[in-house]
Amino acid sequence: MAGYRNGSKRNDKVPERQRKETSMNKHSQYNADRLETIRRAKNRTARLTWTINIAAAALFVLLTVALLDYWLLLPWPARAANAALLTGLGVFWATRLWRLIRRPANLKAAALELEARRPELGCVVSTAAEYLTGERSATQDYEPELVDALQEQAAKKLLLIETRWYRTQMVQTASVLAGALAVMVVFLAIAPAGWVALRRSLWPWTPAAYTRIEVEPGNVEIPEGRDQEITTRFKGRPPKHPQLYWRTGNNPHWQQASLTMPDQGTYVHPLKNLRGTIQYRVAANDVVSPDYEITTFIPPEIKHLAIQVDYPAYTKQKSVEERTPNPSVVRGSHLTFRVTASGQIDTARLRFANQPGIELKRNEKDEWTTSFTARKDAYYWIELTDKKGRKSGNEKPYHLTVLPDEPPDVQVFSPGMDIRADATNKIPLKISIADDFGVGEVKLIFHKVNQTEQSIVCVKQGANDKDVTATAEIDLSPLQLKEYELVAYHAEAADNNTLDGPGIGKSPVYFIEYTTKEKALSQCNGGNGQKINLLETQKQIIAATTVVKENEIESRFPDIAAIQRQTKAYAQIFQNSFLLSVSPPEARSEFAAAITSMDGATKALDSLRRPAALRAEDETLEHLYQATRLLPELEAGMCRGQGNCIKIVLEAIEKLKESQKKQREEQLSTLINQAKRLAQAQAKLNDLYRAAQDPNSPQQDSEKTAASQDKKNGARPGQGGRPRQGHPNEPARAEGGQPNDGERREARNGEGEKQDNESLTQSGPDQKQLGDEANELASKLRELSGKDPRVSNRYSRDMREIAAHLDQAAQYTVERNFHSAGIEGGFGLSGLTRLISALEVLYQDNPRATDLAAEEYPKEYEKWIAEYLRKLSYEE
Repeated sequence: MAGYRNGSKRNDKVPERQRKETSMNKHSQYNADRLETIRRAKNRTARLTWTINIAAAALFVLLTVALLDYWLLLPWPARAANAALLTGLGVFWATRLWRLIRRPANLKAAALELEARRPELGCVVSTAAEYLTGERSATQDYEPELVDALQEQAAKKLLLIETRWYRTQMVQTASVLAGALAVMVVFLAIAPAGWVALRRSLWPWTPAAYTRIEVEPGNVEIPEGRDQEITTRFKGRPPKHPQLYWRTGNNPHWQQASLTMPDQGTYVHPLKNLRGTIQYRVAANDVVSPDYEITTFIPPEIKHLAIQVDYPAYTKQKSVEERTPNPSVVRGSHLTFRVTASGQIDTARLRFANQPGIELKRNEKDEWTTSFTARKDAYYWIELTDKKGRKSGNEKPYHLTVLPDEPPDVQVFSPGMDIRADATNKIPLKISIADDFGVGEVKLIFHKVNQTEQSIVCVKQGANDKDVTATAEIDLSPLQLKEYELVAYHAEAADNNTLDGPGIGKSPVYFIEYTTKEKALSQCNGGNGQKINLLETQKQIIAATTVVKENEIESRFPDIAAIQRQTKAYAQIFQNSFLLSVSPPEARSEFAAAITSMDGATKALDSLRRPAALRAEDETLEHLYQATRLLPELEAGMCRGQGNCIKIVLEAIEKLKESQKKQREEQLSTLINQAKRLAQAQAKLNDLYRAAQDPNSPQQDSEKTAASQDKKNGARPGQGGRPRQGHPNEPARAEGGQPNDGERREARNGEGEKQDNESLTQSGPDQKQLGDEANELASKLRELSGKDPRVSNRYSRDMREIAAHLDQAAQYTVERNFHSAGIEGGFGLSGLTRLISALEVLYQDNPRATDLAAEEYPKEYEKWIAEYLRKLSYEE
């Protein structure tokens, strides 16, 4: 029994010991797991915070040096020191990180940090960690039980503690790095060359610079003795005192010159009379361009130039050989060029500014020849290319002047004025005709006003065909004239032009009146009043409409329409005068019919229809004469006599002036603002075109030279006299020997280098829209000129020319020829500027004295009408 009991006791103790060991193992395992988790967090946090701190420090150092370099342009050693410091930080980081990896914290270290952060734990956790790591062992009696109790107590304390400080430490350290990164991002955002500053600070040996240089022409070959312009564009930071350095041959010493800036962003310096080999480079701020080389060569030269001119057969002129490169020839002449050049020539070519080029061929005499028929004026260059492909020739363009065969000059010198005749008279006429190459048939054209024209062939007299006198006679009897009816007549002569003619010359239009007076009413000179002679004015309008050439109708008819419109306005003033108010009804009806016909003539002139305009003008004159017949007192009003209606007419004119002024001010203000907006938009497009140009393009240099020729002060349409016809062998040029505007435009429209700039894609539609707006503005000015005589039709005509320039610029943008687009846009902008100034002067009611279209009236009205229309019809 005793043994049993003893055995039973032993069996009861075993489970209790096992339970204690199990409890001890559970507490120890929990403590070990928890401390292991804390240890890993500690090690991970230490390595990450170390890395983040070093990264933040490196960023701040890099940013500081980048800022200093950005503003002060640090020298290479200072930036190298920064790179060395960053490298040292990197080595220091790697060494410490390796140490942290190789020597991580153990459980006891984790427990000690835990106790340090939570003093209420005492040393229980760290002591428990020592037993867990084996630093201590339970060797004495009852020590295992104490260790078990210690582990249990440590487990309870660990269970109640959260270790969040590692996360907090990570967040704080990461915020420092985020701050450094934010400062870096701000720097890169606000500094135009921030990335350049960072690259320079990290890699001091990098070629990166804040200023980038583009040098043209780079390496180039040019003919010896020529000038070469060095063009430099800077991008990035604007340069301070950019310099050009150059040296010749093997000279070790560099010459230096400051670059000038004629255009925004472009610096230039010309090198004169270059010979040999020249090295050059450009320096500015912290950057120096590569060394470039200009090599000169002896170019092929034109030793001899001869141009054989074979005139059209109808001129009966002998062929001549011109030695000048700027010949003047008759249109249709056949030209043969013969060029002798020095050097080994491979190819030769005629390059034109306004038409395709022509290749020259070598003949057995070692001459380069070609031939063509001259059709229009042209600027041209002779291009020579040697065996090495190097080009030469004339820098400045030659000018070929092609003279049209002008129609004959026809004048009726007897009687040479409006006359009065009886209805049965026969009127003898003498006519002089002159032409450069011979006069053909001469006709006399006459008709009773507002009836069908008749013609007779005149009898020619003279020793040669170039200066002829012709005679003719008008028999008035078959016309059955009645009182106050009249006959209009003029002479026409044809030349012998079989190429694109014949040319028809017309004399001024004259009138034969059948009245009761001793002389023509339009020649009345009695009195000193400032009255308008409506008869004379209407005759001049008819004469002007008759003699306008077909190719000038579009430009000159609007002027005549403006005069007809103003004549109608003054006729309406007479219609409201006291004189007509007491006249017979028939006279008032005839006068009203005259005004209606004036309105029809104006509409026909505006639509450029000559036959309809002449019919309406004839009807007007017929009604005016009938009104004069029915009311003889009207002669004093329409001539220059004194009458009771003077005061009434002047008062009516003053009222008309005030009404027109008010209307003009309202509309002009709007039109001026529209023109200013148009000019501003065009200026922006011109800047784009200028930026897209290649200033060193040979073609563009040629065009600039052609476009810079002296300008011609040409007469306004309808005001100029008949151009003088010279001998075909003489260079018949415009005033001052200068090319006309059309020739300059053709030179500007020459072959240009087309650039492919994607940023200018939108310029085409924008330019087209500006051209449409300019055309619309021209229409509005045309409409305003019809309402107010002081708003000359020339403003509308000028705006149409401006619109043509803008439309041409739009076409060039489609072709990607931005150089020519810039030229046309510049001419358009220049015209807009002048037009705006003129309109502003008119808006301020302060017209220039030289502006005939804006002079005061009625005082100067008759003088303007008479002289202006006389120039239209009596060309000299």
